[in-house]
Amino acid sequence: MTTPTEQIATLQGLRDRLMTWLTAQALPIWWEAGADRDRGGFHERLNLDGTPCLDPRRARVQARQVFTFAVAGRLGWTGPSRQAVEHGLAFFRKAYERPDGTFRTLVGPDGATLDDSVVLYDQAFALFALAVAGTLVADPAPLTAAA
Repeated sequence: MTTPTEQIATLQGLRDRLMTWLTAQALPIWWEAGADRDRGGFHERLNLDGTPCLDPRRARVQARQVFTFAVAGRLGWTGPSRQAVEHGLAFFRKAYERPDGTFRTLVGPDGATLDDSVVLYDQAFALFALAVAGTLVADPAPLTAAA
């Protein structure tokens, strides 16, 4: 039987391994291969060989990437988190934001609207991304959009 102290040490070790994986492997891959530098935003997914798929892009995935890169520096990533946030946020606002201030659910890799529906789940991710990105970038627009 393990003691509470041993259990805490085990959990801390797992946390440390996950943080190392995130900052040393996952975030660099998603910035290097996952960011679409030709069209903007982030690819929906990567193939097993690391090449991007040119799938339609869901709003929640774009917003999740912006949010993730916005908190990456706080988690110990030394990569270009601000640059990644600005890159993703520019595409997200341009391609997904509707005139009424809500966010459409699906666009093509080029940003063309594929589904103009408003889905609550996507709105939640948009709010997370805008609110956290607004604390990182100098432009007040993300916080204004979140409000």
